[in-house]
Amino acid sequence: MSFLDNLSKTAGSAASAAVKKSGELVEITKINMSINKEKDSISKVYAKIGKKFYEVNADLMENDEYAKLFEQIKRHQQTINELKKKLDQVGG
Repeated sequence: MSFLDNLSKTAGSAASAAVKKSGELVEITKINMSINKEKDSISKVYAKIGKKFYEVNADLMENDEYAKLFEQIKRHQQTINELKKKLDQVGG
C-alpha cells in the first residue's frame, strides 16, 4: 500500500507544481500584455505629437531637415486623395 500512497503523493505534488507553474505563466503573460499595451499607448501619443508638429510647421519650414519628411507626407496625402476619388468613381 505504501507504493500506491507514495505514487499518489508524487502525482499530487507534480499536479500541484504544474498548476502553480501554469498560474505563474498566466500572470507573466498578463503582465507582458499590459507592458505592450502601455508601449502601444506611448507610440500613439508620439504619433499625435508628430502629427501636431507637422500640422503647425508644415508651411513654415521649407529649408529644414524636416522639409523632406513633410514632402513625403504631402505626397502620401495626395495619393490618398486620388485613391479616394477613384473609390468614389467606382462606387457611384
